[in-house]
Amino acid sequence: MDTIASTPIATARGRWARHAYLIFAGLFWLGVVAQAFLAGAGIFMGGGWLQAHSALGHLLTSPLPLGPLAMLLLSVAGRLPRADRWWCALLLVLATLQPVVLYLRGVLPWLSAFHPVIALVLFALPLFLIVRGRRIL
Repeated sequence: MDTIASTPIATARGRWARHAYLIFAGLFWLGVVAQAFLAGAGIFMGGGWLQAHSALGHLLTSPLPLGPLAMLLLSVAGRLPRADRWWCALLLVLATLQPVVLYLRGVLPWLSAFHPVIALVLFALPLFLIVRGRRIL
């Protein structure tokens, strides 16, 4: 199991990185919540909302999901446990795949059906990481 360095400089840098990590996790989670709202609004209130859903989705994930990437880098800088780094890597991979499965709907529609399933994981995983990250502040 990884431990957090205890030297004063490493501790200050690590603390800063861990706080930034939690901020990025929270912002990404809020983005996913907004995505769910916009998708629901698009279904129940009209197609214009789906355009907003698509635009926010591109902001969160294209061409590379910057929030999860920042979280992964900050998890290393903050010396979070190795398991947390792997969870961040999974978040990055899933956020990268999220638009890809949607774009395959013309070729592999069954694969595109995973778009909302991945969204559920993208909702839960940042919350899980926030809980884990808060315990070592």
